[in-house]
Amino acid sequence: MLVLTITQILGFFSRGAAFPYASLYVLALGGTTESVGLINSLRPLANLLIVPIAGFLADRRGRVKLIAVATYLSAFTYLFYILANQWLILAVGNFIGGMIVFHFPAQSALMADSLPPQQRGIGFATYSAIPGAVAVIAPFFAGHLIDTLGQVPAMRCLYALLLVSYAASATIQLKFLHDTLHQPETHVSFSQLKPLLLEAYRSAIDVLKWMPKSLRALTLVLTLSFTANAMVGPFWVVHGTQVIGLSASNWGLLILIHSAVRIALTIPAGVLVDRFGKRTALIVSLAFTLLPVFFFARSTSFMDVLLSFILLSVANAFLVPACASLMTDTIPQAMRGRVMAAMGRGVLMFRPDSGGVGGPSIGYVFALPVMVGSILGGYIYAVDPICLWVIQSLFLLASVVISIALLREPQTVEA
Repeated sequence: MLVLTITQILGFFSRGAAFPYASLYVLALGGTTESVGLINSLRPLANLLIVPIAGFLADRRGRVKLIAVATYLSAFTYLFYILANQWLILAVGNFIGGMIVFHFPAQSALMADSLPPQQRGIGFATYSAIPGAVAVIAPFFAGHLIDTLGQVPAMRCLYALLLVSYAASATIQLKFLHDTLHQPETHVSFSQLKPLLLEAYRSAIDVLKWMPKSLRALTLVLTLSFTANAMVGPFWVVHGTQVIGLSASNWGLLILIHSAVRIALTIPAGVLVDRFGKRTALIVSLAFTLLPVFFFARSTSFMDVLLSFILLSVANAFLVPACASLMTDTIPQAMRGRVMAAMGRGVLMFRPDSGGVGGPSIGYVFALPVMVGSILGGYIYAVDPICLWVIQSLFLLASVVISIALLREPQTVEA
């Protein structure tokens, strides 16, 4: 966990600088809001093809080498973003980047194996809070850089920073991480590739059949939430800068405040989640998220957006440890790679700084809904921007109802 947290610091800062402004980069390279949606739909499509195999490998072949190799490859995909002179190149880079996610299930399983059940709420909270605290200045730094250099030159610098940080993280991981999987099968030959693919996808079907009722309810809640995030996520910054009239520096300052409040609350929230129950925390947090979504859709000034972001920070501080630990508690150690490939890490958050949906939170179960949401988001925003946040509110309401009716506090499973 110490090694993963250190490398997460590098990733949080570089992603926190570039990702909040990714949609504006697409528009600056000649894209439209529809192009933004299309680009964001390509990563989950690639995830759908590769993540089931990644989960199988994480449980059978070991985790550390998968993590390091994939992180190296991810670093070099950012060359597409650095060298892009039109938005279609970004689309290619996003698809290839989505193919190189076979470290996410392995990393999620490694984290789950490293945390004792009674400390998972605080463990996931700490893993999020410490790197986030270091990277809190990143969006403001990036916004100032964009206002100074211009959108395209600044974004190329920010993606170069991503490349360097990922390469450094991979080197640290390869040197210092230790595998938690006992006696992994380390050799995979090309002759094994076809049966490996068949077994991986057959295993994926078995995982879906295995899911208990409460985990299926959580899956439905995550599906609604991730789909809404896919629709709305890329357009927070577009709406903030082009409709409300904020500068890139203004937006960076707002993201800084949002992140600082969330990080300050995350560890206390993790303690409260462990003490009072993950299910209760998840339901209350989802319901509370309705307030900032409502306020942002009606914002007309910096102060309006600030209010909505502070409220969103409070909700996110509890959502992260509640959802992640709730899911981890229900999954046996021997199946964590495969189940977390299906469902991701369960890190549910409604972020105005993500630029879209992706990362270890998104498993292949959510790939198709996220793809559809990403594509629809661009078209809906072009017709009626406010409609996106109305849809997100409806999805949140449905998630609260499902959680109350079907979700149960799990019995911890470790074998």
